[in-house]
Amino acid sequence: MSLSIIIKNSLENQESYLTHIAMSNGWEVHKVYSDDGISSARIINRSGLQSLMTDARKKKFSAVIAKSVSRLGRNTIECLKTAFEIESELGIRLVLPEDNHDTLTNTSRYNFQLRAILAEEESAKIATRIKHGYRASAQRGKINASRPHSVIRLSLGN
Repeated sequence: MSLSIIIKNSLENQESYLTHIAMSNGWEVHKVYSDDGISSARIINRSGLQSLMTDARKKKFSAVIAKSVSRLGRNTIECLKTAFEIESELGIRLVLPEDNHDTLTNTSRYNFQLRAILAEEESAKIATRIKHGYRASAQRGKINASRPHSVIRLSLGN
């Protein structure tokens, strides 16, 4: 079976984990798709997932493995649409080991849908916590900004 892997966040750990699962099942990894540092909240912003879907429509592999439902997305509707297209429209096997989901052995849509809802809820909680943290820091007079990309600090001597 030719397999594609979706990874996001802590890339090395997820790739190692999913590759181990693939190898222990005798699956050949076609390609690893990743969205490093990009939120799973909106699929439109995820070039790795969009590339996976393009290749899926071209039938370049027969299965997709991702760590969990939340790696597909954290917007319930987009996540469900993506999974439906992968599994039902394209007939591609979807394996999510952390959520115990495999289209070959598990026909329960309820578990998948519940986990998609929980992933979206967790994303909203994280966003709220970050906003509260920024506000609290601002009230203490701390600037909430990182160094801009492409800026290099130079020491000019003297």
